[in-house]
Amino acid sequence: MAGAECARSGAHDGTTDRTAVPVKNTSAEDFSKFLWVFYDPYVPSTIAWFDDSIRSSTYMYDDAPSSAWRTILSLSSPGKWDFPKIHAFALKRLNNLFVPLVERIVLYKSCSVPFEHLLPLYAELCTREEALSLEESIGLGWELVVPILQVRECLLKWEGKGSITDNTLHNMRAAIEGVSSTWIQDRIKSMFNAVQDVSSLTTTRGHNCPQHHEIKVEFESVSKSLCSPVD
Repeated sequence: MAGAECARSGAHDGTTDRTAVPVKNTSAEDFSKFLWVFYDPYVPSTIAWFDDSIRSSTYMYDDAPSSAWRTILSLSSPGKWDFPKIHAFALKRLNNLFVPLVERIVLYKSCSVPFEHLLPLYAELCTREEALSLEESIGLGWELVVPILQVRECLLKWEGKGSITDNTLHNMRAAIEGVSSTWIQDRIKSMFNAVQDVSSLTTTRGHNCPQHHEIKVEFESVSKSLCSPVD
């Protein structure tokens, strides 16, 4: 945890201004937001913040903007200070607040939010009317953009009757009629796995290793199978 080594050394025991425990890699403002989760003045000190039996109206948390919860989610993430309960709590609060879809995906990815929470967001991105903009694509990165576009293109060719008949792109709303969310999410998972295999192998062994061609063929096979008939 931040400052723990300094505290153990005795040089910074936190009892005076001169021996304050330094908290690195964050600002005083953001650290204050993080501590606020523990010291919400609207909640009696004898009550745990994570007690679900308390009515949400008791909390000042309801008035906090999404920017505050973004900071708390980031600082409590496994890659930062690793506070699992606060991380889950901040995620729960953010899920009830408006955050643009692509911004939410980028935020959740950077804060190590579990894939199960990201999958419905990927499905929403695949099925929205608007195509990805250049700015959104850059923010997401190619490892996210490729599977999203693959599934999206397949859906846009869909006639809603279980087969692809030509290369004509249709209206998204009409295209997804009769296509279950499970079918869409399964295709997204397949594409993500294929992209990760290619990315991992390319990073560790380069483009010229023998396995690279095999995985490329497998990736192309997965891409073609995306548009198989709905079960």
